[in-house]
Amino acid sequence: MDAASASQSVVMDAISRQQTVSIAALKQQKQAGDALVAMLNAAQETAKAAPAPGTGLVVDTTA
Repeated sequence: MDAASASQSVVMDAISRQQTVSIAALKQQKQAGDALVAMLNAAQETAKAAPAPGTGLVVDTTA
């Protein structure tokens, strides 16, 4: 193997590793986005409904 093919092989390996890292970063970013959406959906489902109009305007002093 001459120097040109050896250096070409090293460059191709580096490009392959860089692509692998990029794909892993994209997967992690997608997982983080999906987790955020799931968390917001869960919070929306468990959020309390707004009180009925007029509720809370009168203080019950006998309580």
